[in-house]
Amino acid sequence: MTGSHPGENAGAAARQRYAHNAPARFADDAADMNTPLLEVRDLRLSYRTERGLVRAVDGVSLTVDRGETLGLVGESGCGKTAFARAVMGLVPASAAERGGSVVFEGEDLLTLDDKAMRKMMGAQIAMVFQSPLTSLNPVMRIGTQIIESLRLHRSLTKAEARATAADLLRSVHIADPGGTLRRYPHQLSGGMRQRVIIAIALACGPKLLLADEPTTALDVTVQAQILDLLAELRRERGMATVLVSHDLGVVATRTDRIAVMYAGKIVEYGPTPALFHQTRMPYTKALLGSIPRLDAKGRRPLNTIPGRPPSLLEPGPGCRFAPRCAYAQPRCLAEEPPLRDSSTPGHYFACWNPIGTER
Repeated sequence: MTGSHPGENAGAAARQRYAHNAPARFADDAADMNTPLLEVRDLRLSYRTERGLVRAVDGVSLTVDRGETLGLVGESGCGKTAFARAVMGLVPASAAERGGSVVFEGEDLLTLDDKAMRKMMGAQIAMVFQSPLTSLNPVMRIGTQIIESLRLHRSLTKAEARATAADLLRSVHIADPGGTLRRYPHQLSGGMRQRVIIAIALACGPKLLLADEPTTALDVTVQAQILDLLAELRRERGMATVLVSHDLGVVATRTDRIAVMYAGKIVEYGPTPALFHQTRMPYTKALLGSIPRLDAKGRRPLNTIPGRPPSLLEPGPGCRFAPRCAYAQPRCLAEEPPLRDSSTPGHYFACWNPIGTER
């Protein structure tokens, strides 16, 4: 890649919006507006298996600006969740190897010990996990699970924590917060459980929220409600968000920038409009083509991407998408393409034969 690190010159609009909408409790951040909230450089995460190291995240670099929403998309198994867990430190050291740097407000999270990370998680960085049912303790009441985080990070009395927990449930549009605090997870619908998970994640006012497939297993109507809720809370709190999804349709209107992952690597990265209207990477085009269209005439089979992703044990040389790519040339199979600039500022792609070039 030529020029600056991806994302260093992008996100200016998000920073301006944050400066205008940020609440007073984030006023101290004003002096740092030109510095990314999160800067990931060459992040690597490999899991140890009997067959060798599985390179789940292989040299990912990106930034998240204050107040912006970054979409992280790709097929299942491309490394999206592994990336989010690596940032959060939710990777057992005995089973994995991490490398690179994850700098949050000037501090490299990969250098912190467990005690320091526990203070950081929830208070500064929070995560909404994929499954709302398995993310909650089934034998603890909802109120107990929210109050636990509040008392740990904010030193509130039990009464203060309970009142704050009710306010949090009210903020995520739960109509009966008092009754919900007394219920167990199995007594709530999927949409309500997801709202509870979001309330727990936001309990201590984090500056960065990682939302990992927050609408999994929810019906279409509830999906829209949850995504609208996350957008509303981000605007109110001046919070940055990383929205992880396998669906480009979900992130199309809800993100400032998008990073497309494939086989553990970033293959295209840039402002959302550029990614949709000036697509350069064939994999991104294939993902866009697989989105069902309501305006399609007649009954047509859905577009699919042929083949399967490569093994992350031994990915091999060249572009990892080349065996499935209709535009692949001999160079693609032999030499891995670097991320490079496109004609749009802040837009990068990794392809030897990008969309729009003569072949």
